[in-house]
Amino acid sequence: MTNAIRLDIRPSETILAISSIWCCCIFLAGFLNSIPANGAKIHEQVAAKTTDAYPELLALYQHLHAHPELSFQEEQTAARLISELTQHGFKITPNIGGHGFVALLQNGPGPTILLRTDLDALPLVEETGLSYASKVRVMNEFGAEVGVMHACGHDIHMTVFTGTARLLAELKSEWSGTLVMIGQPAEEKGAGAKAMLEDGLFQRFPKPDYCLALHVNAGMPAGTVGYVPGYALANVESVNIVLRGIGGHGAWPHTTKDPIVLAAQTVMVLQTIVSREIPPTEAAVVTVGSIHGGTKHNIIPNEVKLQLTLRSYSDEVRTQTLRSIRRIVRGLAQAAGVPEDRLPIIETSDQYTPSTYNDPKLVERLAKVFKTTFGEEHCRQMDPVMGGEDFGRYGRTEDKIPICIFWLGSVSQAILDEAAQKAESPPSLHSSRYYPLPEPTIQTGVRAMTHAALELLKRWHHIYIPIVQNPIIAALDVPSIDQANTLIDKIGTRVGAFKVGMELFTAAGPEIIRRIRAQGASVFLDLKFHDIPNTVVKALRSAVRLDVQMLTIHTLGGLDMMRAAESAAQEAAAERNIEPPLVLGVSVLTSMDKGDLKQIAIHSSVTDQVQHLVSLGIEGGLRGFVCSPLEITRLRQTIPAEIKLVTPGIRMASDAQGDQKRTLSPVEALQAGADRLVIGRPIYAAADPLEALGRILDSISSNP
Repeated sequence: MTNAIRLDIRPSETILAISSIWCCCIFLAGFLNSIPANGAKIHEQVAAKTTDAYPELLALYQHLHAHPELSFQEEQTAARLISELTQHGFKITPNIGGHGFVALLQNGPGPTILLRTDLDALPLVEETGLSYASKVRVMNEFGAEVGVMHACGHDIHMTVFTGTARLLAELKSEWSGTLVMIGQPAEEKGAGAKAMLEDGLFQRFPKPDYCLALHVNAGMPAGTVGYVPGYALANVESVNIVLRGIGGHGAWPHTTKDPIVLAAQTVMVLQTIVSREIPPTEAAVVTVGSIHGGTKHNIIPNEVKLQLTLRSYSDEVRTQTLRSIRRIVRGLAQAAGVPEDRLPIIETSDQYTPSTYNDPKLVERLAKVFKTTFGEEHCRQMDPVMGGEDFGRYGRTEDKIPICIFWLGSVSQAILDEAAQKAESPPSLHSSRYYPLPEPTIQTGVRAMTHAALELLKRWHHIYIPIVQNPIIAALDVPSIDQANTLIDKIGTRVGAFKVGMELFTAAGPEIIRRIRAQGASVFLDLKFHDIPNTVVKALRSAVRLDVQMLTIHTLGGLDMMRAAESAAQEAAAERNIEPPLVLGVSVLTSMDKGDLKQIAIHSSVTDQVQHLVSLGIEGGLRGFVCSPLEITRLRQTIPAEIKLVTPGIRMASDAQGDQKRTLSPVEALQAGADRLVIGRPIYAAADPLEALGRILDSISSNP
């Protein structure tokens, strides 16, 4: 057993006391108190580097503003950003989902975070009067000539993105992990995120633990930051309706089925969806933005066309709204006597933009960073808005990755004050007159995103101190996810690791593992596979991606299985540039029913088989084994010291009941040569799990 414990200490913190270590001494506390906090130093570095970079970032911003490109046409824009990031050591893969790109910067073990910028502009003729205003004219997909303008601030987003990449590359000594920076096409069409995901963004590249983005806000002063926990932006859906009637002369309306009257009724009744069908506690919008029908004052037309935009936050409200529109439109037409073959045509698009849900815990974490960086007076919690942003798709995959998009103030305070005095609104996003104030918007954005990334990629300094290592692995053998979460919260800071079984891992693996890691504990995943190599490899890769530190396979699968497992773990870890997990073989007796252990133990052939499988496991590259109390002493005497042994079957130190051959006290197990102890029922079945764990730790510390 190792006679040292690794303490993970953030460089920005000073640890004043370590209550979670059971045999801490005054020397240790004094030593840790001597570590200087350098949070202020990091803020000074980021601020200074941002100021130094600003002249180049301003030139880049003005270039991007003057050379906008429409959705899915962002070839030159992407090329410019790729050139910028290549200079800072990023590995670039272009043409993802169109002109999108992925830029990787790997910097040792740690989390993976994704930072996104959008690349495209809008079909508008710019009217800002800026010296660097866009004069670009292009043909759109319909063959019409249109102006092109960055009226939604994507030029600011790209500039901040580039500045953040530059600073993080220069500050590699301050963080550890993998940085995935993506340039996304076609945000304005709500199609770019989907295109990148469908092109393998989360399969071909390291899958992120967090995704971040920012967006300029036309109603917030430059130099401020806004954040929204939960729903931040809405589902955005377009609906096209063709109301078909039977046309005729305006003087003989009784011979027609007038679609204009039907259209008027439809517009009014559609408004009752939100007021009378959607629960008042939910938010929704049904807007008829376009209505076209008829050619002359005395002709009743054959049809009228309506165009609607729908907004909501929850998927349930979105579905209900669409269902209600279909019912109302069809029902009104039938009530007007429209023949079956002339009933309305209702079309929706598959390219809708889903709502964006900011992970509340992630937002809370970043809000603290922003307040520390800029002061509370420059940070504000904002209300959700009914605008749309396809960034939300990155949090809607089956992995349910926590995401956060935050607001960046961009308008001169003088402009906001003038508009308020006149009881007017300043130019909004998508206005031909909107423009952001470069300074301090760019510098604020770079500092905010850089500090957000540093928070999630904090480098931990490893200090080894002569002290007994925490050997306890608490088994989450509880019947529900809620009970598992409760146990993690109660004892997470006082155990070395938690054992997660396949049932719990399948039901809530990412959630449970993130919760365990947040407590500072490791994760021990019990795969229980022994005969399906492809399944083992897939599960191992998934476990490595989720930052599992230990996992098991059954040695009954044989040498080939063991080699495949260890190789898969090594390769998956190498892809993420992290330390591989400890792959443990499960011995024969541990995989047997406990009721048979006494009988099995008397057969030397079984003992020989255990020894044989362990030898095969070592040959197959395994670096540890889960073994029963019956096996622990002999194995420790016959295998190399660097091979780790983990044993379950641990009873409470004061428990004299039970079969002594298949259970050991914690002290007995450690004295027999175990490196880790899996303890389940003695902890989770206790009236007070923390008190029960304390007794176990006390027994260990009193018997060094």
